[in-house]
Amino acid sequence: SALPRDVVLGADDDASLALRLRVKVIATNDQFGRFGLLANQAAPLNAFVNLAALQARLDRPDAVNLLLVGAAAAPLRADDAQEALRRIWQLADAQLELREVMDGTWLELRTDRVFLDPAVAQVMRGLDAEALGALTYFVNELRCDDRATPYSMATAIGVLDQNDRGVEGLVPSGMGDDRIVLNRWLADDLDAQVGDSVTIRYYVMGPGRRLVEESTVYTVHEVIPIDGPAADRQWMPPFPGLAEVDHCRQWQPGIPIDVSRIRDKDEAYWEAYRGTPKAFVTLAAGQKAWSNPFGNLTAVRLRPGDDTKRRVAAALRDRVDPANLGLSFQDVRAPAQKAATPMVDFGLLFLCMSFFLIGAALILTGLLFAFSAEQRAAEVGALRAMGFEPRVVRNLLLGEGAVLAAVGGCGGAAAGILYTRAILFGLATVWQGAVAGTALRFGVGWTTLLTGTLGGFVASMAAMAWALRRQTQRSPRALLSAGSTAMPGRAKGRPRTAATCALVATAAALLLLFAAGADRGPEAAIVFFIVGALLLIATMAGCAWLMSRLAQVRPDARTELTLVGLGIRNTTRRAGRSLSTVVLLASGCFLVVAVNGNRLDPTADAAKRTSGTGGFALYGETALPVVHDLNSAEGRDAIGISSDGMSDVAFVPMRVRDGDDASCLNLNRAQTPRLFGVDPQALAERGAFKFVQTLGSPDEPNPWHLLRRSRSDQAIPAVADHATLKWALHMSIGQTLTYTDERGTAFDVCIVGVLGDSILQGSLLIDRDAFEARFPSESGYRTFLIDAPQNGARHLAQQLSRQMEDYGLHLTSAPQRLASFLQVQNTYLSIFQLLGGLGVLLGTAGLGMVVLRNLLERRGELAVLRAVGFSHARLCRLAFTEHTFLLALGLVGGVVTAFVAVIPAMRSPSVSVPYGLIAATLAAVAAIGIACVWGATKASLRGPLMSALREE
Repeated sequence: SALPRDVVLGADDDASLALRLRVKVIATNDQFGRFGLLANQAAPLNAFVNLAALQARLDRPDAVNLLLVGAAAAPLRADDAQEALRRIWQLADAQLELREVMDGTWLELRTDRVFLDPAVAQVMRGLDAEALGALTYFVNELRCDDRATPYSMATAIGVLDQNDRGVEGLVPSGMGDDRIVLNRWLADDLDAQVGDSVTIRYYVMGPGRRLVEESTVYTVHEVIPIDGPAADRQWMPPFPGLAEVDHCRQWQPGIPIDVSRIRDKDEAYWEAYRGTPKAFVTLAAGQKAWSNPFGNLTAVRLRPGDDTKRRVAAALRDRVDPANLGLSFQDVRAPAQKAATPMVDFGLLFLCMSFFLIGAALILTGLLFAFSAEQRAAEVGALRAMGFEPRVVRNLLLGEGAVLAAVGGCGGAAAGILYTRAILFGLATVWQGAVAGTALRFGVGWTTLLTGTLGGFVASMAAMAWALRRQTQRSPRALLSAGSTAMPGRAKGRPRTAATCALVATAAALLLLFAAGADRGPEAAIVFFIVGALLLIATMAGCAWLMSRLAQVRPDARTELTLVGLGIRNTTRRAGRSLSTVVLLASGCFLVVAVNGNRLDPTADAAKRTSGTGGFALYGETALPVVHDLNSAEGRDAIGISSDGMSDVAFVPMRVRDGDDASCLNLNRAQTPRLFGVDPQALAERGAFKFVQTLGSPDEPNPWHLLRRSRSDQAIPAVADHATLKWALHMSIGQTLTYTDERGTAFDVCIVGVLGDSILQGSLLIDRDAFEARFPSESGYRTFLIDAPQNGARHLAQQLSRQMEDYGLHLTSAPQRLASFLQVQNTYLSIFQLLGGLGVLLGTAGLGMVVLRNLLERRGELAVLRAVGFSHARLCRLAFTEHTFLLALGLVGGVVTAFVAVIPAMRSPSVSVPYGLIAATLAAVAAIGIACVWGATKASLRGPLMSALREE
């Protein structure tokens, strides 16, 4: 509409328009079907219709509100387009009209939007010292004692630059702001005389388009006849619902009127004089009572001269920036290209998450290669005895390993491609909520593929070289001897060094956790990986300390030697092998527990005010703005909502300035997030949502009040959701974003509060008054938080959706909306959990191989024990105890490390650690590990030990 619907006289009878159309084409992306100017990942809901047909249906044949401009030769700069617009724009483009009135006595500037923009009024003020400003208003009543005249026009008028200057025939010079001039018809109707008091009642707009009737008392200064300028019906601007009707009883001014109050004499006045004002006050008095955010003038008049019309039009075009009138070009290509840069580098995130898995794989590679080299000790000894240098022998073995590493690297690359395809298939089907239904295409980056393959090859070669560092340095005699397979003795007695390393790593991890606090942004993810690595190092150092201590203990006569004690002490024989096994298991358990420890539960305390739902039952969005107060019976009646069952229902409406979706459902980089204008008091009274960080006094009883705190830097305070701030905007509290208001003026928004994971993710919240000052034309409310009993939310949603279908209302359960946001993180956690499962498999496989290798190497020792009286069952218990102890160390180390690392995440109110699932997973890991140990023990002790006894 020409007049914003938030103005008192803005008509709302044409809020929606029905078109019945037949679908002709389903437009694909290549056919412009996904056209959109916002950096949002979700496909816009576009419907394309014929422009001329739509204009005809609206009865506005030339109306457009969007112009797309491009250049074929070279990219067009928005600044160049705006400069061209400044040179050629016309008054009609801004719905301004210069016309002669009163038979050419005056030249009037007016607008179909009723109120002149402040920028236009400012230019007119400096253009002519004699320019008159007028503000005409539709008032409910003029009363003198017990006599009243209903529904009339009243005009405030005066010289723009001199408030005390009068207007001949209307407002005398020097008339006070508490005085009023009546025309003869009104004076006779009220039986009012000079000096009498006259009360004017009129509506002003309150919050939620709540009409508030106010009144002002004036003293009659003069009574004037209806002739000359007092008879000019063109003082009335084109109020919708008034200017085009022929009879008073047909009025539809956008405010409630009592048609029964309209008398025959009122009809006669309208027929004779139309909208001619019946009363006049000073311009200052009228602007004080009737001003609004859209302007405080309805017309400016000047005396015409020889070239006045051309001069005024030229001055307006030269001095008024069309951007201040809402006519501005915006670059859409550059922000779109910038938005294509991912908010989060998922490749780096997956690589970091796989770090523990890669480490476990390298340890296993080293173990297997060491086992192979030990089996070939005699061969290596023979080569050394024939004169081959250690370096040559080492290179020979590494060359064999290089072939295997190359084959394994190529196989791993192929497996990685298959794994990626499987993940993308999951994101397109069962996990599609994590990418908001976006179509994902698989593409192989050859640089990435080669880098990954080469990186894996180099890492494998490094692990094999480390495993060979001692083997080739041993003497040929030692290698050729019968005991060549024996590893160097027990763990070296350096418990102090190991203990120091464990304490330092643990202290560093705890300091990082303390510094990170409850932060859960990209930086927190890096901290998580570093802390995890430090804690795993501390675990390995702690196990090394424990084994060193066990190796130093010497049993005496008072100490009873048991099978369990002997088995535990046996773990120190090959400390490196034992530590590798522990780290393998700990890495897998760490991934499993840490991933589950970050899982978010949208249903956790969903009814509480401090939860992510704010305690609200429903979240609603409309396509068309709702300008009525839905918390009042009158407002609900105005749009057809039944009041039945609404006694326990309350609405918190929010104004909306469209922008980029800065939620985790949008993988594009948000440039200017959507703005919500909200009443902070409505949320403060409810204690809605939980603040995890605020800027200012920590003693603030309710952080929502920060939205109304003035700032020295003139930035508008704003509140953001934690995920929006950290993951989408990559900002922190106290930082600012720059926006442009509808008049083309830049302003800053400063983040003063951060909410925990909430249903408000993706937008910034500012005070409603600040919103209205910057975006006065954003009429009504398009987003609603709905307070209702949880058990009746579904029925209420059906009722409201049916009764507000003309507004395009879309309602979502608040827990369901929160779940859609949290699903993104939970989905990626599920993917990472697959990596954790692979780590557990590597750990248990490594444990099984270590058991087999250890027992096969010690068959001679076991044969001696068997010969001196140990039963087969006791030998099995001995071996089982030894390796189960390693399994227990790995499990405990991984679990403790993981729980410490996820402490910051567990502080979040949305995190609900699935202890049952973790316990079941660990029990399964333990069961698999025990089965592997038992199976390897039975397999290695199967068969006669006589041959081993002879070698021993």
